[in-house]
This record gives sequence, structure tokens and C-alpha cells, in this order.
Amino acid sequence: MAQPIHRHAGVPAALDLTSEEVDALLRSHWSAWSECAAVINNPDPNTLRRWIGTAEAEQRQIVLRSLAHAASAKGDDDAAAARVLAWLMLGPACVLARKYRHHQDADHHVAALLWLEIKQYTPGCARDVWAYLVSRLRKAMFAELMPEPELSLGEEEMNIATVAQESDMDALLGILTRGVRNGAITPEDELLILDVLTASASVTTAEAGGSLLGDRVSNVVGVSLGLSGRTVRRRVRRSIDALAVSHIEWRQSA
Repeated sequence: MAQPIHRHAGVPAALDLTSEEVDALLRSHWSAWSECAAVINNPDPNTLRRWIGTAEAEQRQIVLRSLAHAASAKGDDDAAAARVLAWLMLGPACVLARKYRHHQDADHHVAALLWLEIKQYTPGCARDVWAYLVSRLRKAMFAELMPEPELSLGEEEMNIATVAQESDMDALLGILTRGVRNGAITPEDELLILDVLTASASVTTAEAGGSLLGDRVSNVVGVSLGLSGRTVRRRVRRSIDALAVSHIEWRQSA
């Protein structure tokens, strides 16, 4: 039975965030954010969002790192900077909310988690602030609402896939933890699998179908990690194969 699609006010409304407010914040605060002002002069809300999408990577990161440091409770704890950064990140936030549109409060979940990730950001912890926050937001939504990722895996991978399709996160995490403990995968492999599962829930749709190892998912994860989609697919498939063997051995010895 198809799930109902709820009407949503939108993530900006859930954040109580408007273009007019952001314009006022930029006019009153931008010059005080000296690193930002040195890169781009007197932006308005729309030109700043366009600039973030087209700027050279180094300049983009200067602005985002400066805003994230100012916004974070571990930095300057500046609410104005946090609201400007939330405004800049409305694109991925709205895409994520649409993915979870079957949940009545999806917009409010995304808005609350985006705000928390911005305020809890540890300055200097990530080379790419944008990719880091988007990845953290995807993972937070996945952990909170635990959707069923749309998987399309080979028969040899079903030990892991079945657990994920049943949304039994405790069982899945148990398999991953055992895999790390017995050396089948590394801690980095474990995090990559979780990120791929999260991205699968975020970027695929029931209408279009999706694959855990498909291009759409692996490319999204690759961008956030600085890897090619092909490398992500190769590493995840290798890890799943190793986990499947390890899981079978564990069950036989139990």
C-alpha cells in the first residue's frame, strides 16, 4: 500500500527563515565576518547562494569555514552566522526533506537536525565544510527516522542486505562491529558502509528505484569524501563480500 504524502510547510518555514531576514543579517554582520568580507563584498541572499555554488573551491571553503566557526557553539556561537549558514544549506536540506516526505514532520526534523549540526560543528574538523555538514545531516536523519534503503544487491550479499532492508539497525551495527573486531573490515570501511546506506535513503526514490552500489549513491558519497564513485563502489563491494564471509563463519561457530 502506498504511503500518504503529507503536505509540508517547507524547511525554510520550519527554520522561520526568510530571504528578507537573511538580507538584513548580511547587511548588518557581513563586514564583521572579516574573512568572508575579504573574499566577496556585500552579498545579498540570492547572490551569495549562487556564488557558493560556482566559486573556486579555495575561496568557497574560506567563506564556509569562517561562517561555520562563527556559527558553532564551539566557536563564536554567533546566531546570525548560524542562520546565514543554514540559508546557504537549504538546497541539500530541502532535497533531504523531500526524500522523507512520507513522514508528517519531515521538514521540522531536517530543520532541527541542520541547526544542531551547525551549532555542534567542531571548527577545523573538516577540509570540506559543506560536504561534512551534508553528510552529517544525512546520517542524523537516517538514524532518527531509519527508512528502508532501496537496495539492489547480488545474492552473495544478502546476509548484509536483508538486515538493512529490515531496518534492523542493531543487527546491522552488530555485524559491522564484529567485522571490525575480527579484522574483516577496517573502522573506515564501517563508516563508508554507513554513509552509503544513508545516502541510499537520501538520493534514491521508490519511483525510480535505486541501488546501494549504483552510480547515484556512490557518486554522492564520493563527493563528500573526495573519492571517485568507482572507488566507493569497489571499497563497499569488497567490504560487503568480506562481511558476508565473516558473518557466515560467525553463525557456524555460534
